[in-house]
Amino acid sequence: MLIIIQIGIAHMEYSDSFRIASGCRIASGCKIASGCRIASGCRIASRGRIASRYRIARGYRIASGYRIASGYRIASGCKIASGCRIASGCRIASGYRIASGYRIASGYRLASRCRIASGCKIASGCRIASGCRIASRCRIASGCRIASGCRIASGCRIASGCRIASGYRIASGCRIASGCRIASGCRIASRCRIASGCRIASGCRIASGCKIASGCRIASRCRIASGCKIASGCRIASGCKIASGCRIASRCRIASGCRIASGCRIASRCRITSGCKIASGCRIASGCKIASGCRIASRCRIASGCRIASGCRIASRCRIASGYRIASGYRIASGYRIAS
Repeated sequence: MLIIIQIGIAHMEYSDSFRIASGCRIASGCKIASGCRIASGCRIASRGRIASRYRIARGYRIASGYRIASGYRIASGCKIASGCRIASGCRIASGYRIASGYRIASGYRLASRCRIASGCKIASGCRIASGCRIASRCRIASGCRIASGCRIASGCRIASGCRIASGYRIASGCRIASGCRIASGCRIASRCRIASGCRIASGCRIASGCKIASGCRIASRCRIASGCKIASGCRIASGCKIASGCRIASRCRIASGCRIASGCRIASRCRITSGCKIASGCRIASGCKIASGCRIASRCRIASGCRIASGCRIASRCRIASGYRIASGYRIASGYRIAS
């Protein structure tokens, strides 16, 4: 049975299997039971600045083009079609499915285990609870808080100032804007771009092919996979492992106890602190400072103008260019070539 509701009717209760035709306006304070269907083009009213106390029950289907005012509570298991707009201050319960092309306004709270489809836009200041799945090509605006255990699919854009909690999985091809904070234990997949000024907490795993922009801080015990590019001015904390084939740009600071795998390229004016291990086949550019107690493996190439402190060990078959300064107490292994 099709029932058309008059404009401005408030404080009504609608039972199961109710159908509300297109173009209707539903005033604030109404209660809609489970199993109802709302046609496209309907408007659910708000109370101006004070959000209405609307309850949309479980199993609800909301058609495309719908506008839901601020302060609404949407129960679990509801389906919201593409092109809908949800205003600020709404609460979406766990297990929710949000279709593609969705716009979620600022100040929104998404409960645990929500599924957000591809192409959605999530505005600034939203809170995304643990266990949510954010599909490909979504845009997450600045100032959002993303809880632990969430999964962000490939091609998403995460704006500046976001906070990403521990245990997060960020899929390949994502762009993470400047000033973001990435908590401990996160996994960042291949080909991601991490913008300048980001802070990457301890224990994170950064997959191959990622680009880490200038001024980033990488905390202790992170694992940086092969083929990554680390831009100038980054700070790499103690205990990190940098895999083979990585490129470390100029003026980076590499803390004590780091392990730099074979085939890495370390640009000019980097500072490598005490206790680091540099694997075979690495290239160290001019102007670098290598602190005491470092171990440089065989077949490394060390450019001119570098300073190597006392107590370092340089393995066999390394090449040291002209203009080199070697401090007291140095051990140079067999087969070494020292230029003029």
